[in-house]
Amino acid sequence: MFVPIILVGGLAGWKSLVIAPSWRNERAAEMPVRRLISETDALRHSFSDYTAAQTSADFRAAERQVWPDAKAATDAVRTLVQGATEQGWAVKVNWSPAGPAAGSGLLGAMEAKLVLTSPAGARRPWQGLEAWLASGLKEWPQIGFSRLAVRADVKGRYSVEATLRLAYLFSHAEIPQ
Repeated sequence: MFVPIILVGGLAGWKSLVIAPSWRNERAAEMPVRRLISETDALRHSFSDYTAAQTSADFRAAERQVWPDAKAATDAVRTLVQGATEQGWAVKVNWSPAGPAAGSGLLGAMEAKLVLTSPAGARRPWQGLEAWLASGLKEWPQIGFSRLAVRADVKGRYSVEATLRLAYLFSHAEIPQ
């Protein structure tokens, strides 16, 4: 009768002194992995596949609205100015200094103020201006026209003032720390 009690007591002691500590050690070693699995599951359930795809598409669309750097933005405006010159317009450009966009540490902004003057005696300067605007807006959707003013004098000369707003990404060297 004492043998089963001693045997059961020995097994209980073996379990609590030998087996239970090894189980506790295994559970403690697995805790970081279990935490990562639970965090991954929480993240997986907080964003659907549709939301992730939509966010990615929105990011790509926003990326197309800015220039990769300030040089690319200024080169595009220079090409646009060259096109206006080829259409017969005299062009003056005034640049505002490039700098960080308000409220953003990753975007820079600049303005280019263009003053275009039609050639004297031009019969239909609007056709050239229309072609110039259409090509610029089609080729570079990143250029925002924030102001467009047209003036005419009694001699038939036209003056067009256009303010272009350009946003660009800072390079890593330009990002404020």
